[in-house]
Amino acid sequence: MELIITTKDDLADLISKAVSKAVESITPEPRQDHPEYIDKKKAAELCGVSVQTIDNFRRRGVLESKKIGNRVLFQYSKVIEAIAND
Repeated sequence: MELIITTKDDLADLISKAVSKAVESITPEPRQDHPEYIDKKKAAELCGVSVQTIDNFRRRGVLESKKIGNRVLFQYSKVIEAIAND
């Protein structure tokens, strides 16, 4: 066994680093509880309106959409933002 002589400040620094590393290793990654993009039906449910109203919002520019193939998708955060601004 080796005896190491250290100062109080160095010991406190070593302990702090070790604890921080341990906490980082057990802290889970942030989780998204929602998808990044949602379809018209889900957007309508979030807004409490019909799918046709979502189509009208999209045409008027109230909601930005992204068309992928034959699907029209909306960014979840933008739908929430539109609800908050209403």
